[in-house]
Amino acid sequence: MSCPGLIEAMRSNYPPHVRLVWQCLENHAHRVTRRWDMTDKAISVEMHLSTDSVSRAVAILERDGILQVTRRQWQASTFQMLRTYDKPAPLPADREPVAAPLPADSGAPAAPLPADSTAPLPADSVTHQVSNPPREESEGPRQSAPPTRGTRLPEDWTPGDTGRLFAIALNLDPQHTFDQFRDYWVAKPGQGGVKTDWPATWRNWCRNETKYSRQRARPQSAGQKFHADVDEMLVREGVLKPGEKATWDLFP
Repeated sequence: MSCPGLIEAMRSNYPPHVRLVWQCLENHAHRVTRRWDMTDKAISVEMHLSTDSVSRAVAILERDGILQVTRRQWQASTFQMLRTYDKPAPLPADREPVAAPLPADSGAPAAPLPADSTAPLPADSVTHQVSNPPREESEGPRQSAPPTRGTRLPEDWTPGDTGRLFAIALNLDPQHTFDQFRDYWVAKPGQGGVKTDWPATWRNWCRNETKYSRQRARPQSAGQKFHADVDEMLVREGVLKPGEKATWDLFP
């Protein structure tokens, strides 16, 4: 998921259904490969749009060079996001490494060696050098590093802004969801409460929470709550001023 990509989608001049589809794909796209396999039907269910609206939005985004779609019959399509974000800033000019100049040849003759420099070494010194040869590295295969051990949920762990934005994109209340997440894993006994990647565990929890909440009952005004949470996030990030709202005109 790319936070700059979500913000760019929200602030674009596309129609509302195109922006929603763009946000959905940015939310699911892998941070490195920028790729995600998904069906138009899954996008329509997640963003509460018709399948035709999703197809038209994908065609517009593909036409404008924002994504590339690989269609497969009876399978999920591969959506490749063509825009990249979070690139490291270039090194300032005054901090670029500069190679030190080599000292100029002064032309002075080299100092002669002392007269006793060719004298033989003491016997005990020769014995010590021979009896302690330099240790050579083993030519055998290197042993792989042991796998990372999991830990229980740290007391001070939080999903951070990226994790909160992930929950908001799935129409979840990030604070309420995190309270349930924390209470569950703190009370989980034994090895079942040990994980190696807590951010990934948080994302899976949010996905499952969305799936189960839809099975229980479809939330009322889910789209309105989603946009209210996003407006709150944009105010916190400084994109909007307090009291301002994103002018999306999604609802009549």
